[in-house]
Amino acid sequence: MQIHFFSLLAQSKVDLNNLAATLVGCGATLLWYLAYLLIIRRARIDKTYAMPFAAMCVDTTWEFIYTFRIHPPSTMGRLQVDGAIVADFIWFMLDVGIVITWLAYWRAGSPPGLSPKWHLPALAAALAVSAAVIFGMQGEFEHLPGEHDLPGGVSSFLRSLVMSATYVAMAVRRNSTAGQSLAIALTMLVGGAMGSAYMVMSSPHFRNPFWITLFVVIFLLASLYTVLVARLRGAPQTA
Repeated sequence: MQIHFFSLLAQSKVDLNNLAATLVGCGATLLWYLAYLLIIRRARIDKTYAMPFAAMCVDTTWEFIYTFRIHPPSTMGRLQVDGAIVADFIWFMLDVGIVITWLAYWRAGSPPGLSPKWHLPALAAALAVSAAVIFGMQGEFEHLPGEHDLPGGVSSFLRSLVMSATYVAMAVRRNSTAGQSLAIALTMLVGGAMGSAYMVMSSPHFRNPFWITLFVVIFLLASLYTVLVARLRGAPQTA
């Protein structure tokens, strides 16, 4: 999920629709910041990583690429571009914190029989593959309406889809709330829903069947994850 909080505030044309969309988008951004802080906190408390490995790699790579603008230039104004970089940099630093917790606690959720010598090569390989996929998607979808103004929009929501699906898988595999909490689930659910609503409100380009289907599937998976975490509360903590 990627809503540029500071670039939203920098928009010069303001009417009631733009104001409503901006408030929704800013709310989504703040909820995702909170979710990442809760993820880091939960990992430290439970001594296990709190974001699925695949989601962590895709998320961290995306934030790095769009923080340091390793992609075709945007058509946004300079103030909006700078604001977007600041917002992405905050996300990237939170992702670095999440990666640090994975490096500290990866053993708690590693597959049986996996040699410790492979965890760093696996991380490097996963980050490289994530970068290749994101760059490929940027090249494929950069011609779409809206992608010039919000580079990485398509890959951002497909990233959210990966995150939602892998969190469901993690809850099922662990069969407990180890590294998870209802607060994390709810902030991701509401933040994701508000992010999708912002996209729909901001431009008609995000109201076609592809985007609506993507938004609905992400919401359903996030809802399922929330239900799973709520039902698992009180279960023995097994990573």
